[in-house]
Amino acid sequence: MSIFFLATVATAHGEGLDRGDAQFMVRAAQADAFEVQASEWALRNAENDEVKRYARTMIDGHAAMADQLKALAAAKGVALPADMSDSQARTLKSLQGETGTRFDRRYADDVAIAAHNDAVALFVDAAEHAKDPEVKAYAQQGLPSLKSHLDAGMALRKTLAASGKASPEESVPAGAAPGTVSPASREAPPSLLPGDRGAPRP
Repeated sequence: MSIFFLATVATAHGEGLDRGDAQFMVRAAQADAFEVQASEWALRNAENDEVKRYARTMIDGHAAMADQLKALAAAKGVALPADMSDSQARTLKSLQGETGTRFDRRYADDVAIAAHNDAVALFVDAAEHAKDPEVKAYAQQGLPSLKSHLDAGMALRKTLAASGKASPEESVPAGAAPGTVSPASREAPPSLLPGDRGAPRP
């Protein structure tokens, strides 16, 4: 992780804005960056047409969410990271090493399902606990779209399994359940945000 990124996270919170709210915005920006870049790769490299259609939907949906988040961050004085987290970058690099049906399966598992599980949990927490009313409203408004993305991702996995592109046993991410955050998604640790609300958010 670069010194620049650490400095950005450490100063991410705007004056008067709860540090937990700022941390949510940082993680949401990272999630959007990961979804968009992974889906752009899928649009060019996926074998299955359903995967490509899903990827196009994710590019459009997360790009729109990112634009809304940037406007909110500017209004709140929050410096958002320019790219995804280190762990997300490692996942993307691993995904880019796959081809054919294996790539389709990995995209469905790691992006369509696992990443959206993480995002749903992140937004659920902010929708319930954000201190700033506009930050809370952003989380509440974005949550239905993320849940829809997750539902579509699960349907995509079933489609791949039914078409012989992936077996159900292979394609289920270990321990994945809607609204569960994977350890790899936890970036911008609260220790870098002085005065954060005790326990880290998902």
